[in-house]
Amino acid sequence: MGTRDDRAWGRIQDGLVKGLSFGAIGGAIVGLIIGSIVFQGIGAVLTSMLAGVIGLGGLGAFWGVLSGLESPDPGREPGDTERPLDVAELVTEEHDHRSR
Repeated sequence: MGTRDDRAWGRIQDGLVKGLSFGAIGGAIVGLIIGSIVFQGIGAVLTSMLAGVIGLGGLGAFWGVLSGLESPDPGREPGDTERPLDVAELVTEEHDHRSR
């Protein structure tokens, strides 16, 4: 199991790759559709597609990095131990000192 920083960096990288991929694919599709509607020549349509890949790919990468900074789902938080409640040194009995 890696350190806390390694796991956080892995989440950030995973979000970056996923966001960039989805953004680039979506940008290519949107750019191709808009380019074919607005422009006549094939060069202009491909340039519009490239602009969509760059624009939405960058936006998707940004969103992906931000999603990697979010806290993980409950129960999947990074910690120093796999199951901290199983470590006897970390668990103590609570006593009500007011009842004495």
